[in-house]
Amino acid sequence: MMSLALYEAFARKPMSISDCGLLSACDSRYFGGFQLLFFSVRLGLDVPFTVVDLGMTTRQLEWCYRNNISVIVGTKEDYLNISPYPKTLRFDADYIIFQPNKIETVSVDGNLMYSNYKDALTFVKNLRGNKPIVHLKGLKKYIWGKFFWEHYGEVPFDATIDECLAHEKEINLELFILGHDERVDLVKERSYITKINLNELSIGEFQNNCLAESRFFLSDIKSDKEYIGCATARWDVKYPEHIQLGQMESIKDRLKENIVLVADQINLNWLEITKTNYPGVVAMLKEIPANLKIPIRNRPTFYANNFICHRKVFFEFLAWWKEAFMYFHNKYGFELPFTLGREWDQRRKDAYFYEWLTMLYFANRNDLDITKI
Repeated sequence: MMSLALYEAFARKPMSISDCGLLSACDSRYFGGFQLLFFSVRLGLDVPFTVVDLGMTTRQLEWCYRNNISVIVGTKEDYLNISPYPKTLRFDADYIIFQPNKIETVSVDGNLMYSNYKDALTFVKNLRGNKPIVHLKGLKKYIWGKFFWEHYGEVPFDATIDECLAHEKEINLELFILGHDERVDLVKERSYITKINLNELSIGEFQNNCLAESRFFLSDIKSDKEYIGCATARWDVKYPEHIQLGQMESIKDRLKENIVLVADQINLNWLEITKTNYPGVVAMLKEIPANLKIPIRNRPTFYANNFICHRKVFFEFLAWWKEAFMYFHNKYGFELPFTLGREWDQRRKDAYFYEWLTMLYFANRNDLDITKI
């Protein structure tokens, strides 16, 4: 999914040039810049795309094929001579096509060369101006080389244009990825991701899979980030329509003190749904207002302990949740006095109930907006 900022930055209706194709050349070091060129072309120019392979890796070539980019072998010096197009727009791999309707071209042996626009070779700081082409020379170390390829595999165009093209601060988020098997290790490495194998938590008697992800809340959670979140290691499979775990930079502008971003939002009647799924839970509900100083409200909340919020909200929630957990565990142990419907896994009864406590807490925070991520 391309970001709104990207669409606003580039032409919205691609310009078509008859009998013309775009040609570039790239090796493994320039691949990040080449991807920026490619996406700017796709948004602004309705022309076929060919790249001369000057030493790309197998993985980089596979990315080209997936995006319908033709690959030919040659050298940078002679690649106009081997162009497959009657007319060729040639751009180096460190350019972005910006406002393509302003591109001026000159004829060279029957081919179209790149723009002779007077100020075409500008630095990226002029991207928001009226220049049709941007040269990324000033960002070599940031865009080229290892950064985008090692961290993303491709340019993260769910992020804003500023995040892609400027060396801004990283997202001020720590997202704890929770799982109990090898799927945790398969999650992409990101600066904001901390992987937690639930089976390896040092939580004594509470190291019991019947508590599922709730075990994490019983561990010693520390973070110096302004925003903190939890997400299942199965996120990308469970929520394929959502922003994927490796692309969370794109939510940077949505992180606010009064907003809780969630995966599985429920707006109304969550209390009735809970009662239906947890026969006999009403008796336990009656214990909460008197003993845990929180009423039962039917306000928006969310399922599954997948959420991101401000650190103040997170640690306020955590303190209450631990108090609630200890109240019920000290009274009932792992034998909570209610039954589940037939379709529910009886072995995970405790996990369902303590997840429900999360729902209850956030349903009572009328100062917060529960918003789907």
